[in-house]
Amino acid sequence: MNGRSQTGLVCASSVDDYFNDVIKKHEFTRPEKEKDRIDHMLAIRAQTGNVFLAYRDVKELNALINDWKTSNIPVYDFIAADGIKHTIWIVDMEIAIRTITQLFKENVPLTYIADGHHRAASAAKVSKQLSDSADAKFFLTTIFPASQLAILDYNRVVKDLNGLTAEKLLGRLQEDFYITLSTEPVNPSQQHEFGMYLDGKWYILTSRPNTYTTDPIGVLDITILSNNVLKKFLDIKDQRTDKRIDFVGGIRGLKELEKRVDSGEMKVAFSLYPVTIEQLFDIADSGNVMPPKSTWFEPKLRDGLLTHFCNTGRFNSVSSFLIYSMKKILSLIAVLSVAFISFAQPDDPKTMHENARTFMRSGDYDNAILILIRALQQDTKNLEMQKDLVMSYYLKKDYVKALEGAEVLIERDDADVVSYQIAGNVYKALEMVKECDKMYKKALKKFPKSGPLHSEYGELLWAIKDFTAIEYWENGIKIDPGYSGNYYNAAMHYFYTKDKVWSLIYGEIFINMESLGERGAAMKQFLLQGYKEKLFNNPDLMKGEENNKSPFAISFLQSMNKQASQTSKGVTTETLTMIRTRFILDWYATNAVRYPFRLFDYHRQLISEGMFTAYNQWLFGASENLAAYENWTKANAEEYNGFNTFQRSRIFRMPQGQYYQVN
Repeated sequence: MNGRSQTGLVCASSVDDYFNDVIKKHEFTRPEKEKDRIDHMLAIRAQTGNVFLAYRDVKELNALINDWKTSNIPVYDFIAADGIKHTIWIVDMEIAIRTITQLFKENVPLTYIADGHHRAASAAKVSKQLSDSADAKFFLTTIFPASQLAILDYNRVVKDLNGLTAEKLLGRLQEDFYITLSTEPVNPSQQHEFGMYLDGKWYILTSRPNTYTTDPIGVLDITILSNNVLKKFLDIKDQRTDKRIDFVGGIRGLKELEKRVDSGEMKVAFSLYPVTIEQLFDIADSGNVMPPKSTWFEPKLRDGLLTHFCNTGRFNSVSSFLIYSMKKILSLIAVLSVAFISFAQPDDPKTMHENARTFMRSGDYDNAILILIRALQQDTKNLEMQKDLVMSYYLKKDYVKALEGAEVLIERDDADVVSYQIAGNVYKALEMVKECDKMYKKALKKFPKSGPLHSEYGELLWAIKDFTAIEYWENGIKIDPGYSGNYYNAAMHYFYTKDKVWSLIYGEIFINMESLGERGAAMKQFLLQGYKEKLFNNPDLMKGEENNKSPFAISFLQSMNKQASQTSKGVTTETLTMIRTRFILDWYATNAVRYPFRLFDYHRQLISEGMFTAYNQWLFGASENLAAYENWTKANAEEYNGFNTFQRSRIFRMPQGQYYQVN
């Protein structure tokens, strides 16, 4: 599917394992849906519906299965009507069977139902009614390693706004979300980010901190949407039974959400970030269940391709000559026998595009270019494929062809921000400064609120020593505060000026937005240096600030000045933690009402939850003394791990309306 394949082992899994929770569940089942399956199984004394299980990867097992696939001829190999290719091999070598069995016994203590809770529950209940059948004590499953699984988003559409106008709903949602208008459909790129389609417009909703719990269920995006939107404002308390809500599988795309709303059938749509397989495992391990319609798996296992009989002990695979061979496999290994693989047909332009992107990710730009050219012959107006083609030439360093493609790209009426970014990279590589400058001006005229374009145009100006670059970075922060690049560039600019405030504030905001890359690590060093050499270089922080025009910056310096005496012990991680804690307490007593600021809100939250010391260690510790920092993390493992877990579960983003710089 979409050029992706997944391979699993077909097995007859034990009903006892289902009852004893060795096979883990994460969903409730409904009796009426179970009844249909139970009636069917009792009527034919067989199970034709395969249950989709998952397990945590075992490297040796993956290697063995791949070797078997490449060394043996499949017994079935066909493309179904839905374009999914199914291939089946029989594992009939005794040593392979014993090895697989031993690997599972030693490394796979639990399996997890990914898809098929009703099929599994029905099979378990049938086993009690067919007590005369030993075969009924097992049910048909296919088990996949977690790394191969893709969970798609499962989106929501709602028929009405529960008596609210669109404006009132947007206003109330700001209690729990930062809201940004989007110029394109919103496919959330990270947890706790949502898309909302309302009155023909897309919005990005980002959860505010402390508006959800961090337990395995509470941290799920569908739980956040349910608690903070559906129940709170739209009065949808039970998604299973409420007729005002419907569910749209991610495979149908964002266009389906727009269609349902634009037709008048629905009033509002929400797109969600997919649940991860690890979240599914965590919830199942904790004994909890997910909210309804949380996961959508593709591709689906094909019903009827394999059948488990509950009266003869045979395991049938359509062709009768396979019955006994498969029965023999089952009797020898008790669980495992067949591999299943699926993928889409290769000539579809969408599939070709995904294959090209796979080559791009692996650095094979020649193959990416070859496939993209052929795909564009079939879909000549596809903007995304044209962008990838130009980018492949650029990454290959074939700048001449990249330039040809880039100039065509930015002349398109539907050229987007990324189109201009790609062209900018090409012009910069060829040192075509005048052309690049002209292109960025055109791009900013078309997209005046684009943070990335402000950032990159500023970088071009900075490279030619045009220091008006800072004006573009500052404007980028003001109009698009959720984009990190302008904070980085502005902070680096201010580190090399006499400024005491904005280098520190912008630098710390950037670290929280982009902490994992090399720039984040480097910024931590600059930040510590800035506190030492800039902010606290003079005992009187207000000296030299007579011309500072920013009331926010003056208030910041005045509050920090009250804590300056603490630096008599040196500017260390420990003293900075004390200074910054006292600063926050003073700020919220004197300035917070006049100057609401997301970064300081975050500091206050960390203080209240006992994590501010760990945060400051994370921010300054390694830059000050790596060995001491490592010792601190070991000695305070619980505190450090608690902060790390909290930090991974949240997204830091500056909202609109908190820009206080005055040039």
